[in-house]
Amino acid sequence: MTATRLAALVSLSAGVLACGGGREPPRYEFLLRIEADPGIPVSGARVDYLGTSVGQTGPEGTARLNARGAEGDVVAFQITCPPGYLSPQKPLSLVLHSMTGANRVPEYDVSCPPLLRKVVLAVRAENGRNLPLVYLGREIARTDESGAAHALLDVAPSEPVEVVLDTNTPAGQRLHPKSPSLSFVVPPHDDVVLFDQHFTVEPERAPRSYTPPAPRGPVRLTTRP
Repeated sequence: MTATRLAALVSLSAGVLACGGGREPPRYEFLLRIEADPGIPVSGARVDYLGTSVGQTGPEGTARLNARGAEGDVVAFQITCPPGYLSPQKPLSLVLHSMTGANRVPEYDVSCPPLLRKVVLAVRAENGRNLPLVYLGREIARTDESGAAHALLDVAPSEPVEVVLDTNTPAGQRLHPKSPSLSFVVPPHDDVVLFDQHFTVEPERAPRSYTPPAPRGPVRLTTRP
């Protein structure tokens, strides 16, 4: 048995077989297409029937399967996505039916979304050069001389994220606001998030000059006779 073919694994009940006079029920073919996101196939997703593996998707994310039964029968398959992807909780129920036209088979789409989503952080910090970008207490990037920086996060969907531009450094002593942050929730897809921050620079204070007090002459003390 090939990895992309299910052969005669779905049998009819005894009553249905009897209606056909014991003849072998017809064969129905269908195409299973599994994607992480639209246009991104998932290879190595396993297809199980009644607890037995009956195939898996190839490099194109498809498995061409077939089953025997009567028109209108429903068969259920459990889809197990490869590591790093979220498997469907419910089995995939397929209705056996024929399609008109040569070489046409029903197609079924299944989603295996990634467990982690890629979020690109693009920082644009006006007047904020050489500042650490901090996430979960760890520096993940640092702004360049123009105040720009980029970082890539792999985070689970719906997870809250907070990043901070840390001004508690020699380069940030005269900047305001102090250590601004950006908070967002990871969407159910890969995304780009812009951290656009304007800093004002506190003027450098001139050193105070010191003028010593004018010298005073001796104090004449007099006493009355």
